[in-house]
Amino acid sequence: MENIRIGFIGAGNMTKAIVEGIIKANLCSPKNIYISHPSAKESKKFAYLNIQNEFESNKTVVENSDFIFLCVKPQVLEHVCREIHHLINQNHLVLSICAGITLKKLVSLLSHNTNEKSLRIARCMLNTAALVGSSCSVYSQNGTLNDNDKSLINKLLSSIGICIGEIKDSEMDAAMSICACGIAYMYMMVDSMADGGVKMGLSREIALKLSMQTMKGASEIMISQHGKKHPMQLKDEVCSPGGTTIQGVHELERNGFRNSVICAVESATNRAKQFS
Repeated sequence: MENIRIGFIGAGNMTKAIVEGIIKANLCSPKNIYISHPSAKESKKFAYLNIQNEFESNKTVVENSDFIFLCVKPQVLEHVCREIHHLINQNHLVLSICAGITLKKLVSLLSHNTNEKSLRIARCMLNTAALVGSSCSVYSQNGTLNDNDKSLINKLLSSIGICIGEIKDSEMDAAMSICACGIAYMYMMVDSMADGGVKMGLSREIALKLSMQTMKGASEIMISQHGKKHPMQLKDEVCSPGGTTIQGVHELERNGFRNSVICAVESATNRAKQFS
């Protein structure tokens, strides 16, 4: 797939992460990567990766690409699609990372005079851990992708972390509320634990380092034990009868810890649906 031409409309942090991952994994040559952003004339954001194809024009990217990432904010997606929909055809594979924009909406925005059943369109959800190659992602597609198309999406998304695979489009908002929004909840958990440490006499630096490493260690154990031990079993193994951990767990439960997290996922999911 080294000869595939990959285009990016939008040049924010997610584009940066994906481009770096693709190049590091040798999935595409820098000469075959095309990126559009409003400041392309003044600022060559990707020159450090030996990418020379940066343009202000979204149309130029579409005209020179086989695979197109739509990496813009949901609020401007409709404007972008109006610019390029007459250029999109069955030869393009389009992957959107826009939160809350359904496949039905994407197909409607991109079909123009083309038979929408011939368009190859997908959407994915990932998170900012892509910046360090540790993203988790899922994708959905409009039913026109073949096995090679799906394999390509898996390879590209796997270059920035783990691609769990294809899910139903109706499940994408819930997935987004876990993987994309959930990373913020993890940050809040770490910060809260560090605050607790400070309250109990630790320095901020020590408390934060302990909290961060504890989060990392817990994640690695859960991943290594997935399919063998449920997270709650791992929790039980830490809770000695009458010990300190179960005392802390009881306090979390008494203050609605689980309920708060479940409500956060539900609220984020419902907010995403408002975009569509």
